[in-house]
Amino acid sequence: WWQEQLSAVAAGGTAPAHPLIQALATTLDRQTLERLVRLPEIWSDFVESEPLALTHIDTFAQERGSMLFSETAKLLGNHSEDAPRLHTVARYWGIADTAAHLSDPGLRSAAFDLLNSPAPQYRDAPRALAGLYVLATARSRNRGAIKPLAEQMRLLRFSLIGT
Repeated sequence: WWQEQLSAVAAGGTAPAHPLIQALATTLDRQTLERLVRLPEIWSDFVESEPLALTHIDTFAQERGSMLFSETAKLLGNHSEDAPRLHTVARYWGIADTAAHLSDPGLRSAAFDLLNSPAPQYRDAPRALAGLYVLATARSRNRGAIKPLAEQMRLLRFSLIGT
């Protein structure tokens, strides 16, 4: 139902009398709505893939991370010149977060190995999104495990004020 309603709105139709759909229709542009409509399809491809391969993980992580980061950046007023940096950091976060939730140890390890290519640097993350980058880095370094609350708070403080 959600996907059908959002598809109709993205195609220029009128939003139904549902508060969330109306809020999305008035807040998000057409391109964003179209990307949002694709997420369930990407999720379905991801979870129904037999066998699940690294290409599925990478595609899902890129789409999910890109959607989250680009829309958050827009809402926070970041500009398009950040797009290449944003994409790199979004993919990194998406893979780290997805890998952390995989139950198969071999696939999980292989997904984390995707992050062994040059990792984006902290300076690559637009300032407003640095917190997500720091959490992704923590996940990748700890192979998915997030340390106790004190460690999480230290990471959050670092992402917000840099010390």
